[in-house]
Amino acid sequence: MKIEELFRYFDFNDETEYEISELNGVQFPRDYLDFMHRHNGGEGNVGDNAYTSLFMLEELEEINDDYDIAEYLPDYFIFGTDGGGMLLGYSSAKNLYFAVDAMNISEEEIFYEADSLVEFFERMDEELG
Repeated sequence: MKIEELFRYFDFNDETEYEISELNGVQFPRDYLDFMHRHNGGEGNVGDNAYTSLFMLEELEEINDDYDIAEYLPDYFIFGTDGGGMLLGYSSAKNLYFAVDAMNISEEEIFYEADSLVEFFERMDEELG
């Protein structure tokens, strides 16, 4: 499925020129950066079953600091939430997108692992269907 189809009912923010390509030593994946420069986050339905809020690029550092991601999950960063207690993120060490319980941030609590942004949101949509 194409990412445009998955996000057909999503309320995107405006395009951004804001430049950030890494956080806490984690290099952002190209598919994520390309997507975010066009849309810079937003929130709404993804696919038929999932809901997502994607943080603006300008907010990433503060939000990752607020959740102490560098402490709990080194080589990871978070970029959104499912609105129900799960944080969405990426691991540069594993080259994987993931979701993790916001109340129990640890590698043991990781769900929906995927190699690409599209696959990640497809998997979320399927698992919640």
